[in-house]
Amino acid sequence: MVGAGNTAAVSVRLASKQTGTVHLSVTYNAKALAVEGADVLDVSATDWNTLNTLIIAGINTSVDEGQTAAHTPTIAVDASATTDSGFLQAKSAAVAASVTKDDVAGIALSQVTNKRLAVTEANADKQAATYAVALTSQPSSSVGDGFVTVPVTIVAGTGVCRHKATVSDKLGGSCATSGDCAAGDLCVQLGSKATVSPATLGFPSTTWRTPHTVAVTAVDDSLIEGAHTSLLRHSVGAFLSSDAVYGVQTLYGD
Repeated sequence: MVGAGNTAAVSVRLASKQTGTVHLSVTYNAKALAVEGADVLDVSATDWNTLNTLIIAGINTSVDEGQTAAHTPTIAVDASATTDSGFLQAKSAAVAASVTKDDVAGIALSQVTNKRLAVTEANADKQAATYAVALTSQPSSSVGDGFVTVPVTIVAGTGVCRHKATVSDKLGGSCATSGDCAAGDLCVQLGSKATVSPATLGFPSTTWRTPHTVAVTAVDDSLIEGAHTSLLRHSVGAFLSSDAVYGVQTLYGD
């Protein structure tokens, strides 16, 4: 097992003596692993049983591949540079390399205190507020550039009953529909009393850590609603990402 950014040593030698030079080449996933120094070995007939050391390094990327990602470097005879024909049929040797990762796919909110914003209807200085959204790991796709789309939606906490009084509108209790209110009263859905812009955020793999600013604005209308709270939901899942991790699980950042 090799940690991302760390190295591990692998010893290699031939199983039998050859008559000429055997050229060994190492193949591996260059996005996850690297071989320090040369990734080829020339073994002569005089040192066939001498241990040769390969230093394999785990590349410290920002991609979420799970806590431990399995990769398999392969050591094989290179027929183009091997002079002993008896080794041309030799089977390749695989090395199981588990790379320990520290990156976790997710949605990060910033530029907001305790994940709470306050906006005030019909107040030029306080009617809008902003915060920022970024990803916590780099999206990566096997079919090209990774891309993650994050929709921003407003989820109503609860509605409020609004009924007519002799002089002015007054507020009643909480509600989900008008059927929860007194006869003739209206249930005002509070989730519709704020807007967000933009409502969709796109994160390509090249700028995944760059925060996107989202503006929240209180809707200025003539309804009496009282102070209320709505939830902003940021989610990504299937069909919203070409990434192998972001695209197969639903992630929330509220």
